[in-house]
Amino acid sequence: MNVDFTLNRKNYFYSDLLHTVAANPDPYAAYGRALLYKLMGEKIEPLLPEIAQRSRNNDNGVVKEIYTITPNPSSDFIKISIENAFENDSYDYEILDMTGNKVNAGSLSTQSSIDVSKVPSGIYFVQIMKNHIPDTIQKIVILK
Repeated sequence: MNVDFTLNRKNYFYSDLLHTVAANPDPYAAYGRALLYKLMGEKIEPLLPEIAQRSRNNDNGVVKEIYTITPNPSSDFIKISIENAFENDSYDYEILDMTGNKVNAGSLSTQSSIDVSKVPSGIYFVQIMKNHIPDTIQKIVILK
């Protein structure tokens, strides 16, 4: 079956929607990028979360913290860095397994190294709290 997907008024909405999906950094958006390339011959690189976050301000016009966890996957140590951290705020972390059980926890500075050598291989979530309130959660993989 041959589908004609030339841009016109009728399918402009779908083209715009496809561009929006394709620019998403989510792994499932790769299907949107492949479809966009197949139908329209356009290649789009996804917006990286860090770059997208840097350009956004919160409702008060203040730049939000950027949390980076490296390396991922890891086997011995992970490094958590906090950009745009506020001096008077406290930052903590919890490493949670897939069932939500706490595996490790502690406080963070702007550059922290965390020993995960005793954590079994698997997929975990790192929850970062700002002033004891959850601020973000990121997935990490531990490989031995």
